[in-house]
Amino acid sequence: MALIGWIGSGDLEAKKHQLERLESAGCARIFYSELNSFDDLLGALAWGDTLVVVRFETLGSRLGEVLERIARIHEECCYIRSLEQGMDSGTNDHESKLLIRLLGVFAEIDRNLQGTEVGTVPGRVITKGKGGRKPVISEVIKQEIIKAVNDGQSQYSQAKKYGISRTSVLRIMRGEQ
Repeated sequence: MALIGWIGSGDLEAKKHQLERLESAGCARIFYSELNSFDDLLGALAWGDTLVVVRFETLGSRLGEVLERIARIHEECCYIRSLEQGMDSGTNDHESKLLIRLLGVFAEIDRNLQGTEVGTVPGRVITKGKGGRKPVISEVIKQEIIKAVNDGQSQYSQAKKYGISRTSVLRIMRGEQ
């Protein structure tokens, strides 16, 4: 049951501070986020080991990433300890266990807020067609453009007539707008 340290990204002074704290905590090995992937770290953890961080924020750049990594550590039957936040999931301290469970709840909330539909960008709100830029061209004008181009007029002449780009006319013809 070894203590293994993780140093997150930051400037040189912050890394020195983290290194000093992890060494004084008794970490047998220390991984650096710039040199080692998180999967390398997980591969080095054995059952019952404790990952030691100075702060939970060193595990990732955003809340969801931090919470996901904490969950992955627990899936490996390992513990996590934060030196500055005074939490250790490997102790019988009820407060630490409660806070770790709360972090799990926050992770679930974060995942739910990120959008679960296929093709959505994390953090983007799904508006079901509401919002966004208002269409410049009405449906009536689109039908006129389609009719004129089908009757032999050029896409360029229609673009010039309605003050839009030729690409917009092409999209209208394809049914994309």
